[in-house]
Amino acid sequence: IKRDPTTDTQHELFSSLPEQWEQWIDRLRFQPARQVTVADLNGHVRSLRTITIPTYTATDEQVRAIQKGSASHYGIPYSEAERNVQETLLGYEDGSSKQEISAYETVTVVR
Repeated sequence: IKRDPTTDTQHELFSSLPEQWEQWIDRLRFQPARQVTVADLNGHVRSLRTITIPTYTATDEQVRAIQKGSASHYGIPYSEAERNVQETLLGYEDGSSKQEISAYETVTVVR
C-alpha cells in the first residue's frame, strides 16, 4: 500500500506493478552485509543473516605455516596439476572423455 485512505469513501492507493518490482529489486541489490535472500526448491523465500565472526588474531607467520602444512598434506606438485588439466582438456577435445562436468554441486537434499 502506497498510501492509506484519508476518508471513509476513499480507497487505499497501491504502488504500480513496476514500482513494486523496483522495490523488490532494490531490496535484493542493497542488502546489508552478512545478509542473503534465498529460495528453496519449493519456491519458499527466506532472508538469512550470518553470525558475526570476530577478526582473526593469527600472525602472518602462523597463516603461512597453516598454508604450508595444508599444501604439503592436501596439495600436489604444480607440474602434476598442470598435466592433469591438460589431459582432461585433451580428453574433452577429442571426445574420448565420457565424464560429465556438472554446472553445479549438490550440497544437500532436503526432503
